[in-house]
Amino acid sequence: MNQPLSHYFINSSHNTYLTGHQVTGKSSVEVYRQVLLTGCRCIELDCWDGKGADEEPIITHGFTMCTEVLFKEVIEAISESAFKVSDYPVILSFENHCSEKQQAKMALYCRNILGDALLVDPLDSHKLEPMVHLPSPELLKRKILIKNKKKRSSHSCKSVMRSQMPVALPQPTNPQPFTPPTPPPLPGQLPPTNSGIEGTKNRYAKLYSDDNRHCLLSDVVNEEMEEELDSESESDKESELTEEEVQELDVVKQEKGTSGQEVEVGLELSSLVNYVQPARFHTFEFAEKRNRSYECTSFVETQATALLKSHPVDFVNYNKRQLSRIYPKGTRVVSSNYMPQIFWNAGCQLVALNFQTLDLPMQLNLGFFEYNARSGYILKPDSMRRKDRPFDPFTELTVDGIVAGTVKVKIISGQFLTDRKVGTYVEVDMFGLPADTVRRKFRTKTCPNNGMNPVYSVDEDHPFVFPKVILPNLAILRVAVYQDGGTVLLGHRMLPVESLRPGYRHISLHNEFNQPLGLATLFVHITVKDFVPDSFADLAEALCNPIAYQSKLEKRSHQLEVFEIGSECEPSKDNYQPNKDSQPNTSKANCSNSLPKGCEMEKCRPSDVDLPSESLQSDSTSGSLSSDSSGLSLGVFKSSPISEPDRDAFFSLPSSQKRRVSADNRGQIDLDMSIERGFALGPIDTIEEFKQSKSYQKLLLRYDKELEALQIKNEKLRDLQKLHQEEALECFRQLNQTELDLGRAFQTQLSTRLQRIVASDRDTRLTRIEKAHGMEIAQLKKIQDAQSWDTMKDLAKKYKDKDELAKVRREAMQMNIKTSVQERQKLIDSYDELVSRINAMYDKVFQEIDKERVEAENKLSSLFEEKCSLDVTKYATPKVPKDEIGFLPTSNAVVKTVHVTEYGSTRF
Repeated sequence: MNQPLSHYFINSSHNTYLTGHQVTGKSSVEVYRQVLLTGCRCIELDCWDGKGADEEPIITHGFTMCTEVLFKEVIEAISESAFKVSDYPVILSFENHCSEKQQAKMALYCRNILGDALLVDPLDSHKLEPMVHLPSPELLKRKILIKNKKKRSSHSCKSVMRSQMPVALPQPTNPQPFTPPTPPPLPGQLPPTNSGIEGTKNRYAKLYSDDNRHCLLSDVVNEEMEEELDSESESDKESELTEEEVQELDVVKQEKGTSGQEVEVGLELSSLVNYVQPARFHTFEFAEKRNRSYECTSFVETQATALLKSHPVDFVNYNKRQLSRIYPKGTRVVSSNYMPQIFWNAGCQLVALNFQTLDLPMQLNLGFFEYNARSGYILKPDSMRRKDRPFDPFTELTVDGIVAGTVKVKIISGQFLTDRKVGTYVEVDMFGLPADTVRRKFRTKTCPNNGMNPVYSVDEDHPFVFPKVILPNLAILRVAVYQDGGTVLLGHRMLPVESLRPGYRHISLHNEFNQPLGLATLFVHITVKDFVPDSFADLAEALCNPIAYQSKLEKRSHQLEVFEIGSECEPSKDNYQPNKDSQPNTSKANCSNSLPKGCEMEKCRPSDVDLPSESLQSDSTSGSLSSDSSGLSLGVFKSSPISEPDRDAFFSLPSSQKRRVSADNRGQIDLDMSIERGFALGPIDTIEEFKQSKSYQKLLLRYDKELEALQIKNEKLRDLQKLHQEEALECFRQLNQTELDLGRAFQTQLSTRLQRIVASDRDTRLTRIEKAHGMEIAQLKKIQDAQSWDTMKDLAKKYKDKDELAKVRREAMQMNIKTSVQERQKLIDSYDELVSRINAMYDKVFQEIDKERVEAENKLSSLFEEKCSLDVTKYATPKVPKDEIGFLPTSNAVVKTVHVTEYGSTRF
């Protein structure tokens, strides 16, 4: 937050005081509090003269039927709520229609109510001078700025300039009359005539005929002339326009509303204006020459759209330097909104919307300013801030210094979208530059009659792809859930593309007020990566995952090997010279056991050559090798040494076809192994001579060493299996013990909980009985008192003598007391008997609970003992069949796994 104020998008409101319609709506002070609490940092106040006797300024929509609120109450509400959500500066945009007297009241209220929060004087580090940029939001923390016309006093300016010139300036010999610069005409307007401004030029030429003084006071002259020249030129132009042009001008004025009818500003209110001074827009070149960052221009949306279409790059450069405010056209009487993204693309800072209408543009605005801690300020992209980089918002190419992105979104399912059984679907849109904006293109299928957990896509469904996002810093992804029919919005979420995190995510949804919906979420899969053109897609994939790319190349090479040699070869008699001692081979040999004529060995695939060890069999009677089954005789080795191509081809054979030597047939020679080792065999007639050769002895010694090493390795493997078996059994015992402890704890807790429930039920029943017993005693006492009273009355009527009456009464009272005691004792005995019977019943229940707990624990213990007493050999690794040499086959090694059964909980 240390960049100039013009480098930020600022959350802004239009006609903030209204709660509805622009013509018949009601005005409210509470709206200002609510808007500030949503993070808005620029609010509008339309000020008009009050009609009452006190002449208090009011806020209302002029020339309409809207209600009124007092200006003072609005300022008090702003003072209370300005910095509740954000500490960064608030801009009060005044549309001033008040008289000078009531403007003085407005200034007094601002000073007294806002106090130190009101920024009156500009900062020393950022003076109101050309070529000085605006201060940052950090420097203006907890400050309130006023946007209103600034009164320019020529007398005060001249007195200041005179005070800065202690020595009189010499008069030139030939003074030249001063000619002020004529401002360029507005786009689409006629240039001003000389007749309307000639008098003004002469007046300023008489006042400032000194060249040096003109240099010192040129700024003051230009500022004073602008307003007068504007008013005169406009009146001249209106008198020369045709009827069609006049009608077009009336439409423009109607769209601007009352904002162009402000009165002359008073001196008191003007002194409060500093960094946001409204200025009339002429051209972009004119504003660039002035280079005053503290001037702010307000554009109606139609005018801003026209400027954006005709001068997009100049509009962006203008917003790099100074503020611009966009407001809705006056014909939006229903308080509808335009799309703010259009003007964010041009870098406009104060894009004002009607906050009382929660349409799609307002939802986009609330979602956009939700980020950056809801401060109301969003930093513009780098290309919209740097003066050395021109930016075209209509570009379809990548921007210098910014890497375009690719976004893929797959909507998988939803959770707790609505409690109604209705159909739902999800739309995914993107807002950004015109080339990045995609609306109403991506929509999931409708999930009928399920608003709780709808599923929108399965594995084979393709995600929604945004292939090229030119400016990810300004792009916003919108995910919205609608009820079937498209009229009811169930929830939505605005997500900046720059902040998206790839992977599987749950997106919490918000309502149209941008408030969280609680449990409503969408389960999605998001892919975010840099944009790569199609021509470089393979290269990018190889750089991202070189291992997978290399594996794919190797797989393709292996697949192409099938085309190197044909599947069938013709047999040839000239391939090999048959042995003299062996029988001639008259059978047709195929390509798998003979070499065709003209075929070289190194071109054959290893899988196409098969030399089984069974083909080389020892003949015990003649001592020669038989070649009937393989078609290959020892004449190969007798005639000539093995050639290099043949040796290389045999060396490339798979190991499963080379090492086929059994312990029972150790005398046989693995010919392809000898070729692999590179031994050149001379002429050999019998197997006995071959066994005596040095080559055979070397091979035999090497095989013995390898066999011994493999046997040692096999023993270690068996020891390791035994160790693993013991560890697995120990883990099995520990698991059983843990389950036993958990079962006992569960039974104890269950028993305790049942006892508590039974005790609670017992206490409740005893309390009820005790209460009924008390009521019976009270009723008995009441009845006995009534009977005693009736007896006394009867005795008083019967006996007239007082002494005798007293004696009879004492006797009757004693009799009643005795009867009462007897009746009460009966009730007490009955109560005690009932209580003892209930206690005995519940004691029996407690005993049953303890008994069942003990039985359950005993059952668990017996089950534990049964499992732990299992024979270890039952879980031992079964004997694995060895191969012919005595090694364990590595391809089908057996690992025994102990399966553990879970305890079942005992029910009562």
